[in-house]
Amino acid sequence: MDEQSVSTIRTFLTITTKISEHQTAIKELKLNLKDINTTLMNTMKCKSLDGIETNNGKICYVENKVKKGFTQKNLVTLLEEYNKYTNKSINVSEIMEFIQSHREFAVKENIKYKKK
Repeated sequence: MDEQSVSTIRTFLTITTKISEHQTAIKELKLNLKDINTTLMNTMKCKSLDGIETNNGKICYVENKVKKGFTQKNLVTLLEEYNKYTNKSINVSEIMEFIQSHREFAVKENIKYKKK
């Protein structure tokens, strides 16, 4: 191998090692942030705080309602509920409309940081 190829390989290995070290540090920071988010979310929920002003922006408590996904168990339960409500023959469009209108909501909570 020529000197340029060896140099390129060394640079590649150095950069790959640095990236790996930084990814490990980022993973640890994300785990710490997850724990802090849980604590902060509970505090904001208990004290009924929607937002906290900081020097650099605002920390907001956000709650989103998201419909639960379609699983076999979910669909069977919904179809059994549908059969209790009606005794007529099953129409696919009616079933889909019923399923869409009666899906349960799950609450997703998150902490959002808005920069100024």
